[in-house]
Amino acid sequence: MFLFKKYQSFILIALLIIVAWLALTSRQSKSSVDLGNDPIFFYSLTCPHCKNVEEYIAKNNIRKKVKFQELEVSQNADSAVKFNEAAKICDLNPLKVGVPMLYDKGKCYEGKEEVIIQLELLSK
Repeated sequence: MFLFKKYQSFILIALLIIVAWLALTSRQSKSSVDLGNDPIFFYSLTCPHCKNVEEYIAKNNIRKKVKFQELEVSQNADSAVKFNEAAKICDLNPLKVGVPMLYDKGKCYEGKEEVIIQLELLSK
């Protein structure tokens, strides 16, 4: 007991330093992925619904009307990391969310219908 009282201040300071370090490193890891300011269309080469969205984009000249990124997630690790980060921001489980998905200003639009509707709104 005497030893604890003798080192109590040291232990308390050490614990505070550890907690502060953990808080700082967790904030840094959350902000390490930059999603930018433009909407992001996440897709996969093997996704039939993604192909429908891509056809809509081409047919309606969406690329000329809306500035957005297109990221393929099944074969590009960097894109997959951004996809997971977008899902987390939207409070979605990255293991349960799929493509096509459009991320825009902190919101995620899942599925071909939602993505097409949002692209249509952005193009006006």
